[in-house]
Amino acid sequence: MTDKNLLTLTINQHQKAYTFEQAFSLCKQLLVNKSPNFEGILRQVVDNASLEHNQKKHFFQLAFNIYLQRKQYSNLLDISEVAIKKFGIKDENSRWANAFYANAVANRYLRKPECAKDSLENAVKLNPKQLSWIRLLATMEKELGHFDKALKHLDICVSLNPNDAESYWLRSDLSLALSASALSNLEGLANLESIQGTNYSANHSANSSESSSENPPVDDNLKNRAYACFTLFRYHQNNRDHQTAFSYLTLGNRLFADCYISPAEQQAISSVKQEHQAISDIFSATFLKADHHEESDVLEAVNSLGEKSLFICGMPRAGTTLIEQILASHSDINAGDELFYLAEASQDVLISNTAEKSQKPFPFWAPTLAQSQWQDIGHRYIKKCQPLAQGKYLTDKMPLNYKALGIIAKALPKAKVIYCQRNKQDTIWGCYQQILGQGNTFSFDLNDLAVQFDAHRSLMNHWLTALEEMIFVLDYQQLIEQPEVTVKQLCEFIGTEFQTEMLDFYQNNQPVHTVSSAQVREPLTSRYHQQWQAYRAFLPDSFFND
Repeated sequence: MTDKNLLTLTINQHQKAYTFEQAFSLCKQLLVNKSPNFEGILRQVVDNASLEHNQKKHFFQLAFNIYLQRKQYSNLLDISEVAIKKFGIKDENSRWANAFYANAVANRYLRKPECAKDSLENAVKLNPKQLSWIRLLATMEKELGHFDKALKHLDICVSLNPNDAESYWLRSDLSLALSASALSNLEGLANLESIQGTNYSANHSANSSESSSENPPVDDNLKNRAYACFTLFRYHQNNRDHQTAFSYLTLGNRLFADCYISPAEQQAISSVKQEHQAISDIFSATFLKADHHEESDVLEAVNSLGEKSLFICGMPRAGTTLIEQILASHSDINAGDELFYLAEASQDVLISNTAEKSQKPFPFWAPTLAQSQWQDIGHRYIKKCQPLAQGKYLTDKMPLNYKALGIIAKALPKAKVIYCQRNKQDTIWGCYQQILGQGNTFSFDLNDLAVQFDAHRSLMNHWLTALEEMIFVLDYQQLIEQPEVTVKQLCEFIGTEFQTEMLDFYQNNQPVHTVSSAQVREPLTSRYHQQWQAYRAFLPDSFFND
């Protein structure tokens, strides 16, 4: 140290003195550039005795934010554990809530639910009025099937903020009971009367076209109002007031559309048919079966990839979570949940490709890849999966992977695909009455959902012709009516022995991270079949056109 206000840091064996602000900017730049020097510099900073705790926390929080933004959960786990030890190893009173929260998020996404819950409980103890953390704790308990504990945490949320509609929405998965004051609060938040007689869709389109941002900031008040609408939809549906229920559901979806659909997103929704057609055109049967004679040695190696990879795909609400829960009840199969690994592996290879090729959107970059690069995608995907697979079969249930079956066939030719097929009306209604989030913005409009479903069915017909041996079609209604027969057929396709525990999937205590987390904790039931019939008079023609 040359001065009490300066930090002396060693980078690549060279020492240099920095002010606090300069050291912070240096760390930020190293993080942005993904420099391997970052963690070494961070260690030097936080081990410096001249810095106060609050100054050191700035550096840790910077790392938390960037690792979380990049979904680098292993890095987030490592750095949060350093922070937990740094703040509180000698003095319990110095423990830092943010470090425990970061650790909880990392463990949750790394499929360590109990560690995640322990860390989040510590964070909440240190900051008992951080409502979003308590809500996340409730979500974790719900994912683990601990519904009573989840309800307790959600009740705390609404006691802290009676206008927290998101907590009411999560609560409605577990209990539809609402007090008179809660009902009045939600009705005030939803403000259904304010849009009666207006053309809301036209207003939304006009507002979207004025924005130049592809990802405009989300209006939290608008989002809270949307959660209130969805909660009231469930409440009135339970009381068989279907007209009022549908009014709230329609408004809730329109509000979420206003929150999340940018002009670029609207363009993507409008061009879904062209997108799906382009996928089937590029991944033609000829392209999928190309043997690349000039790379026969590489071809032999790639043909062995994916033997224990099980992709579960289909439209959202077609039963993908249910099927994963059934499969994960088998002793030789681990559940991976909705993994981003295939997209990440593909992007990693594209980045290492030429800049011109990497800038092409999917599916137009596919013909530019050599066989060795398809193999590289396969190897990267398998490597990412290894911690979850642990030598067993591993499921990957990202529903919209149905668009990526060509990538799977080229990169992981030994993989198996389970396509969850459900009738159009039940699928569309299942999507429309659920909050599926930003990745499924087509779900906010019934007509957009009908177009998405038809495009998905057309593309799946292509895959079923070109990749017939790779795909098992699991019919949702057949599963409900003949569960043992259907599951035995599925086991035969995978190459595993049927186990009776698979029919008791609802007793499986593994965490479920999707909106179906409560539904898959109950036995198979037909009560979700044709729920839309109660709303038939309000549904557009596109809903029925097959």
